[in-house]
Amino acid sequence: MKDYYFYRTIRKSTIQFLNMFSEIDIARYNTSGTITGYHRVPLKYGPKAKMYYWLHEQNSDGTPKHDIQLPIMGVSMTAMTFDPLRMPNMFDSIKVSTDLTTRTISKYLNPTPYTLSFDLSIWSKYMVDIDQICEQILPYFQPHAFTRISINELDTTVENKIILQSCAPETEAQYGEEDWRDVRWTLGFDVQTYIFKPLETTPIVREIFTNLYTSETAFDARDTTSPYSSGAPGDTESMSLSGTGYDDDGNILYNYEIF
Repeated sequence: MKDYYFYRTIRKSTIQFLNMFSEIDIARYNTSGTITGYHRVPLKYGPKAKMYYWLHEQNSDGTPKHDIQLPIMGVSMTAMTFDPLRMPNMFDSIKVSTDLTTRTISKYLNPTPYTLSFDLSIWSKYMVDIDQICEQILPYFQPHAFTRISINELDTTVENKIILQSCAPETEAQYGEEDWRDVRWTLGFDVQTYIFKPLETTPIVREIFTNLYTSETAFDARDTTSPYSSGAPGDTESMSLSGTGYDDDGNILYNYEIF
């Protein structure tokens, strides 16, 4: 049975993505165009339906919650897909540490590339709020930005590439008589990250013994109970040599086979 492992790669990538939008402020203006104050835009993580119902709840005084909560931003993950274009050699391993006391090496295979797709929804009562929020996001994506996560168990870090794929308004065909109006925009992002396989510990190969036999008769009569081993899993490596002639200096030439 494989040992349990959990490097929190997906969780850390999601948190780093959310942190990019956690400190966005908008200004409020009076009729003369003077700034009267600033408002921190709240950020929620969850599907759009959850944000919709959260806004439609009422406050303790019976007033609609959206009257004081807009603008608001919500992030939801829409897909997680394998990315074959970024796939390295899956059999290459990366060494983490060497323990000479126990004669072991800790290593892990190359990680598997995945793309996490997110939608960032922005809801507001006024278009000027949308403009302020977008102008604090879009300039940082040309069309991508980077975040970094740490995998302490593997003593490594991962650079996540975040790509802005789209930025478009959501338009309603029609509203009901009792519906409240709002302005909605959606920004689409792809986060290119890697998911790791478990850490493996293997013994160090310190010595290799090879038995040489210069004829098939000697090979057939070999001592199969020899205590010598290669230091790695498996049987002792044996080699059979057969002479094929001589070179110009009188040295015998061999063909060899490894068993």
